[in-house]
Amino acid sequence: MNRISIISCVLLLVFSCTANESPKPTPTPPQEEDDFPLIEGGESVLSIEAVNCERVARVIGKSAEDIPSPNDTPNRFKMASTDFGNMWDAGNGSVFCVFGDNFNSYGGDWLSNAIAISTDHDLTNGLYYDSMLWDTSKNKRKEIIHREDGEVTCIPTGGFSALHNNHPRQYINYMSIRQWALNGDNDSWLTNFNELVYSDDMGETWIKSGVKWNSESNFAQIAYVVQDDLVYMWGTPAGRHGSVYVARVGSSNVLDKGAYEYWNGESWEKNEDVAVPIANGEVSEMTVRYNSYYKRYIMMYLDVKERKLVYRDAAKPEGEWSAEKIIMNGTYGPSIHPWFCDGRDLWFVSSTVTTDPKVSYDTWHIFLYHAKLRADEDGFNMVYEGGFEYDKDQGLSYRTLWDAPNAITSHDAHSGTMSCKVINKIDGVWKDACVQKVYIHKNTDYILTGYAKAGIDNSTTAYLGVRLQSGEIYDDNPALNPDEWTLIKKEFNSGDNTSLDVFFGTWGASGQYAIVDDIKLEPKKVF
Repeated sequence: MNRISIISCVLLLVFSCTANESPKPTPTPPQEEDDFPLIEGGESVLSIEAVNCERVARVIGKSAEDIPSPNDTPNRFKMASTDFGNMWDAGNGSVFCVFGDNFNSYGGDWLSNAIAISTDHDLTNGLYYDSMLWDTSKNKRKEIIHREDGEVTCIPTGGFSALHNNHPRQYINYMSIRQWALNGDNDSWLTNFNELVYSDDMGETWIKSGVKWNSESNFAQIAYVVQDDLVYMWGTPAGRHGSVYVARVGSSNVLDKGAYEYWNGESWEKNEDVAVPIANGEVSEMTVRYNSYYKRYIMMYLDVKERKLVYRDAAKPEGEWSAEKIIMNGTYGPSIHPWFCDGRDLWFVSSTVTTDPKVSYDTWHIFLYHAKLRADEDGFNMVYEGGFEYDKDQGLSYRTLWDAPNAITSHDAHSGTMSCKVINKIDGVWKDACVQKVYIHKNTDYILTGYAKAGIDNSTTAYLGVRLQSGEIYDDNPALNPDEWTLIKKEFNSGDNTSLDVFFGTWGASGQYAIVDDIKLEPKKVF
């Protein structure tokens, strides 16, 4: 996000509003169950999907839609615009909701961060904020982390609570921003570091711990899950163009940087340098929660290339993680509500950028969304868009994780309506139809499958396989025909590799083409 113009406006525009409390609204009756089958949870569920996503309510800003808007934040809290409302259970019967850059009307009264508090257990009519941490001397919302020299702003990216001396201690990981919009790219920014701060008085005062990750770290932006006595920490590099990494630490050792363990593709190790990606893509600000009903972790973020809000699921914090699954367009910075992760519902907030004709810059607002969770009938798949069904009106590689330089879409599909086709009439020349990088675990058995056709009877020139990062290739090329789909299956062990390229392609021959559909990669033992 390009906040440079907005921050400059802070010096010119300062608006004030009256901080009047409005009564908590009476919630509407619970929504009726959707009319689709919902498979029971448990270990038999290999993967989940989110369906029937809908916008429920406005959370921040003045209502401009025909949906509930219970908070009236401009008048109650002098906050008309903000984004990324990250949430966590504060451990005292409330939820802390932390924001980054926030403003009063039309860009004035800028603060680097703020926190709202909610005890709302019924979200059917919106997420209600009981209060905000308040600066009584200034009669407005409190900035909890203050800028220092060399900092443009201090943006919280993740928070959690853990017991300390039998009382809940609040933790926030914030990124110290040095520069927004590197080289004109609003999805790139430069940090000085990111640091843990903590509070032992329910957010009234925050202490900088000195536990930091530097500007080059793969843990510049954080999502947390506390489970038993461990705190799991998923990270991405600064900006929105990196992959996902994971670390963990005992809940009693959060402020000991040397106690953190990082996933190296096979085991946990106390050395940040060994951390390897666990999920591919161009990942923005993210949220992770554990759903106890389906016994799956859920990760959500904006895929920058797709410009769509996506989610993945996994049985373990380190994965294997499923491929991205699209939940909706047009939003970013999601945060899953921590109190509703024990059933079939997915409640989350997400941010939207809007252009106000009265001013020359964009504003940001947060909305509450609801979706239903169910077992994914297609099972577990580590390959994104293995059925080639997304963006049917666009080129095959348009904003996807596929690299498809020689491919076109085809309506001759094994399932659905789309497949991937490559035409190669040049004798003795190889052409990749589609290639996709996937991060994997070391020394793990995998199964790759797909369905293929060829333009020549009994053709053996088309291959489906994987290229490991070490150079080994595992593929297969059964005889293919134009009139029937043939299953291609290849099993292999990853060895010491933590990534591979899934590929399909063909050697050239007169009149040769090949079609592939429903590509799937999964571990032989799916957790």
